[in-house]
Amino acid sequence: MLTSFFVDGQISRFEGTVLFLLYLISLFIVYQYAYRERLEEKDKDQVDLDTSTMSYTPTKNIPYTNIYTKLIVGILGLILASLILAYSAPMISKDFNISEYVLGLTVIGIGTSIPMVITSIKSAFKGYVDIIIGNVFGSTIANITLGIGFVAMIKPLSTSQESIDDMYYFNILNIVVILSLLIEMKLFGGNKILSKLSGAVIVFSYLCYLATKFL
Repeated sequence: MLTSFFVDGQISRFEGTVLFLLYLISLFIVYQYAYRERLEEKDKDQVDLDTSTMSYTPTKNIPYTNIYTKLIVGILGLILASLILAYSAPMISKDFNISEYVLGLTVIGIGTSIPMVITSIKSAFKGYVDIIIGNVFGSTIANITLGIGFVAMIKPLSTSQESIDDMYYFNILNIVVILSLLIEMKLFGGNKILSKLSGAVIVFSYLCYLATKFL
């Protein structure tokens, strides 16, 4: 849908509203999943929970004030870093003669994704795989519907032909990567297993994509 909206080179307020409403719908769907999976106290003893891959994380002795303080400081730090990136990006683009689109793909895109990557790595070592999937999917949905849709509601967005062409190219690349992973997981890794080879394919594809931007 985002690709189809960009065909005419802009995202109107109406299209931004559609994307924003889709975000609200996605939150409602997630809430429905959470509500259905919620266990009653009498059912918890009957659930066989596999904790073999989870490390022990003590939380009972941590005061709530400490948790909330770290959470607020972390959010403020992210906001401050985002503002610095937003104000410095145009200057970097001008000084190094790099298009704003490529700068967004690299410096800003990677920089704003570092917290998500760190969270995913820590979750992987603790065995909380579902947090990783939810983190990635949630960030992607929020970036599209809020980062583009909500902003377009305030001010309609127009984009260059470079970004439009790149969006089609990136969609094709995603299809190739997804099909490759499905084949690899079925033949070598087994169902529902994302092996190191699959991870290497994803990272290599991303590096090749970045290389084409600079070449």
